Amino acid sequence: MIFKILISSLVFLTLYACGGNNNDATDSKKSNATIALPANLQKLALPTDGTLNAYITIDDNVSNRTLMRIDPVDGSSATVTIPELTLATHDVLITYEFTTADGTIYTLASANKTIDLSSGIPANLNFDSKDYIFDTFDSDDDN
Repeated sequence: MIFKILISSLVFLTLYACGGNNNDATDSKKSNATIALPANLQKLALPTDGTLNAYITIDDNVSNRTLMRIDPVDGSSATVTIPELTLATHDVLITYEFTTADGTIYTLASANKTIDLSSGIPANLNFDSKDYIFDTFDSDDDN
């Protein structure tokens, strides 16, 4: 009899755990985006005593500029979790910066794209290498 009660309790707890409501609404309203680093940037020889960072800025909201995670294995892409965006047109700015050991920040590349979400259809957030601006950040004109 005790064995039946124990088994029944385990079945009940399993069903209860499976049917639980996590109310994890914040995660379901976010999207992950992976952006390929531009070819020019992937080939760039950077000093080892600094840090390469990628940032995404939505709708020129600089106060909510978000750090992207650059792939630590081969550095060919950067990933970010984007909060849910309204069904409207949005401006997306991707910026790559290099910070030296002494704290000097150099903007290496940037690209801006407008995406239209007003139809409710997910938009493609791909950037081609030709979308990026490099030369305005090259202070010694060696590109």
